[in-house]
Parts: sequence; C-alpha cells; structure tokens
Amino acid sequence: MLSPSQTDSKHPAIDMRQSLTELTHDLEDILQHLGDAADDQAVSIKEKASKALGSLRDLEQQAQGRLRAAGHDTQKFVHENPWMVIAATTMAAYAIGLLTRSRH
Repeated sequence: MLSPSQTDSKHPAIDMRQSLTELTHDLEDILQHLGDAADDQAVSIKEKASKALGSLRDLEQQAQGRLRAAGHDTQKFVHENPWMVIAATTMAAYAIGLLTRSRH
C-alpha cells in the first residue's frame, strides 16, 4: 500500500500510472462516443483508439510482471543474505544518524 507521501503527483511512478489511467479512460470514452458510427474517419479513429488501448493494456501487464519479478528477486536476496541486509541497513542508519545529528 502506498503512503500518503507517495500518492502526490511528484512521485514518478504514480504520475505515470495516473497518466496511463487517464489515457485509457479517454480512449474508452472515444470508443464509446463513436459507437456504431459508419463514416470512414470514425471507423479509422475507432480502429486506432482500439489498437492504442490494447497497447496500453499490454504495457501495463508487462510493467506489472516486471514489478512482481523485481519484488520476488528482492525477497529472494533478503532471504539468502539476511546478515548482509542487516549490515547494510545498520550502516545506512548510522550514516543518516551522523548526518542529521545536532551539532551543539
């Protein structure tokens, strides 16, 4: 689940997902409004919108697959190297503590 700080538009992944979602909804609206229009331009636009919508859905599925694979790989690494992860986390916390300590 995303924290409130990750849901603002400054987060690139959220921004991209919102843009893709809006584009998908726009394409679905176009297809719905064209409905059964029979003139050549409407048919052409409808075909292009359908193709673009299919491409967007394929891209979303590919991205989800990559994210799942990255999550699985991360989890596998942590389970195989717990002490390395603990050491790296400890060093990072120590470095942050040194950087943020008050210098009175």
